[in-house]
Amino acid sequence: MRLLKIALMVVLLALIAGASAPAQAQQQAKKLPELTPFKTMRDNFVQTFNGQALQVCQSEWESWNRVHGACRHLVTATTRDQELIAGLLVEFVFYDGTHYQRVNDEATWTASRDERYDPDLTLADAFFKVNYDAVLTRIGSTSVGNVPTTQYQ
Repeated sequence: MRLLKIALMVVLLALIAGASAPAQAQQQAKKLPELTPFKTMRDNFVQTFNGQALQVCQSEWESWNRVHGACRHLVTATTRDQELIAGLLVEFVFYDGTHYQRVNDEATWTASRDERYDPDLTLADAFFKVNYDAVLTRIGSTSVGNVPTTQYQ
């Protein structure tokens, strides 16, 4: 009889603990909802350090392997990955395995091998597929550019 009382108390405590879980934890999902298929995209990127903008970039993506973009350096600084020179404009093109680049309005483009080239990779898989264990939480709804969206973390 004593074991039955203990078992009932454990079950009761488990029910209470489960019912009082935070709302955010209750919104955890197993996986992201499927995205609407897309084949092209545009992006705007600002690289900052301690709140100061270092570089701004814009790119247009026809696919993972076909991209045209430009980045303007706003400051002169050396980062871990690159050297920035204020006012410099770097234009780039990734096209089916080759990376082309020019500085400012030079007539000559340099060409090199694109290390990221993958003829089978889609934009959705490249940018939005999570290939590792992660906790997915539904944050809530908001509007982005007057379009209702659901935010996940």
